[in-house]
Amino acid sequence: MLFNHSAVRISLDRMDDALALFTEVLGFEEVFEMSGAEGGQASPGPFRMSVLRQATTNVDVQLTAVDAGGSQDAKLLNQIGFVSDDATTELETVTQWCEARGLDVATGHYGPGFFWIDVPEVFMDFVLEVMDRQSLLATGYTEPVI
Repeated sequence: MLFNHSAVRISLDRMDDALALFTEVLGFEEVFEMSGAEGGQASPGPFRMSVLRQATTNVDVQLTAVDAGGSQDAKLLNQIGFVSDDATTELETVTQWCEARGLDVATGHYGPGFFWIDVPEVFMDFVLEVMDRQSLLATGYTEPVI
């Protein structure tokens, strides 16, 4: 797996401020965005998501804007993201490693080719995301995806 991004939650009503800070002050460019009325398990209400990158790097910051109240599954929106040519195998490898160490592990998916792994005893407020490279590129996500 190759490190790809780190994702954090932003209050939906302050997303424009967060984007302005990253683009106007910190030198990032928006390389991908998505929004919708329903964000799924971790954000049942409206959401906005932007992926930002500095020109000289290939590691991204993902800002996910949701209602400030959130849900108990909001942890799924705070991620350290990885890209893999075989995400299913990577998911199983990490799961087996955790279980061999006696750690509870939970897995799920955001959608086809986009998986999450939680090790609740270890990860307090984030999960690992494993994205299948072809699924990621099919979303319109821009290179580089090394």
